[in-house]
Formats: sequence, structure tokens, C-alpha cells
Amino acid sequence: MLSKLIGTVFFIGYFPFAPGTAGSLLCCILLYFVPEINPMYKIIILLFIFIMGVKVSSDLKKEWGNDPSRVVIDEICGMYCTLIFIPKSIKFYLVGFLIFRFFDIIKPFPVRRSEKLKDGWGIMTDDLVAGIYSAILVWVVVEIFRR
Repeated sequence: MLSKLIGTVFFIGYFPFAPGTAGSLLCCILLYFVPEINPMYKIIILLFIFIMGVKVSSDLKKEWGNDPSRVVIDEICGMYCTLIFIPKSIKFYLVGFLIFRFFDIIKPFPVRRSEKLKDGWGIMTDDLVAGIYSAILVWVVVEIFRR
């Protein structure tokens, strides 16, 4: 039961339409309202989400099959990775959300390849890589708007 609670991020994964998008949106909203913390803590939180996600995704994959849509902790991880160093701004968060969802759906190299990793590693790694791509692109957008 705990794996389902964590893997579905308090049952957001049961959302009837686009649960991955719902999970990503939830992450954006939470990050926007959570106070700023030390960047090192942000990295520790990202690693914690990733490692915990690998564990619960592995457990849930056995019950629900390969990359079940109800598991949204991977989207939380990827979205968090996208936004953790982005200035808090609705426009930047919206850009980050759209870019992350694009990369998560399109899965450019090596995102698609990382899905093939064993168990929860594949479920989590593809979204983390999509989050890294997204973070880089959003930083470019942020720098363009700062000028």
C-alpha cells in the first residue's frame, strides 16, 4: 500500500485523464509555493525522489506491468529536475512544464533508450533525462528573457 501511495503520489496517478500531466502540474504548483532552500538540499531531494522512485516503481511494475501510467513519481522527479534551479515565475514554470511534457512524450535520444533499463531504473531514468534536457532548454529561455 505504501508503494502505491508513493508511486501514484498520493493517488494522483489514478487521475482519469493524463495522469502523468496531472503529476507534472502538481509538482509545478508545489514548487511554486514552497519556500526557497539551499541548492545542495534541492539536489539531495532530487536524489531522494529518484532513489525512492526506483524502489516503488520496481515494486509496482511487478503488479501493474511495464511502465504503468498510474506511477507518476517519475514525472514528479523529471519536473522537479526541470524547475529546481529556475527562477520562480509563472511564465518560466509554464515554459518548463510544456518543455518537460514535450520531451517526456517525444522521448528524444537517449530518453527512449533509458526506458529499457531494468525495473524501476527505466521508469525513473527516462523522466530524469527528459528533466535534464528540459532544464537546459528552460535556462536558455530564462537567459533570453533576462536580456
